[in-house]
Amino acid sequence: MADIPTWWAKGLLFENCNCASVCPAHLSFHQPCHHERCVGYWAIHIEHGRWGEQELDGLTAVVGYDAPQLMMEGDWMRELLLDARANPVQREALEQIFDGKAGSGWAIVAGFFRAGNVPRYVPITVRQEGRRIELAVGDIAASSLEWIKGVDAARPVVIENLPNKIHGAQHRLAQGSSRFSGAVVRFEINRSNAITSSFSWQGP
Repeated sequence: MADIPTWWAKGLLFENCNCASVCPAHLSFHQPCHHERCVGYWAIHIEHGRWGEQELDGLTAVVGYDAPQLMMEGDWMRELLLDARANPVQREALEQIFDGKAGSGWAIVAGFFRAGNVPRYVPITVRQEGRRIELAVGDIAASSLEWIKGVDAARPVVIENLPNKIHGAQHRLAQGSSRFSGAVVRFEINRSNAITSSFSWQGP
């Protein structure tokens, strides 16, 4: 395994799954999800970051998953889609981080995945305008999220201070609709659980 340099990354993390809001597993993997299988994705847009001397600014990764209702059981199917713009050093960085080999919360989350999921490099775009976030992943996936409106419509509805391994401290609640047609993860969901946050990771 390659040596892991000192690294850090900050940016936007958002997810959409087939649970009703809020997905029980977002609070704890020990709680059963709302359906026999929990299917969804995480999208990670790195606004600023470094892997040793290499900048990671502007890169995006998408992790699709198909997990048992009790996610703590593990053996999740995983679809790892990484930014086609990444150069060879950036590709190594993204693969090491999301395979859980570089520390941060992904060292824990990746332990729930089945081994042998080979990453694919595809065009990925993220657009955020006001309360809305849109994701396009080549011809594989498309998603649209919108923050839930609160009593004060100018502010998002949030959950704070959860012991989540990859999200930031404040979790903005949303609803999302997504299509995902990967090699091992496939789903279509409409107006279901979505969460966004500002993440900050570092390693090893």
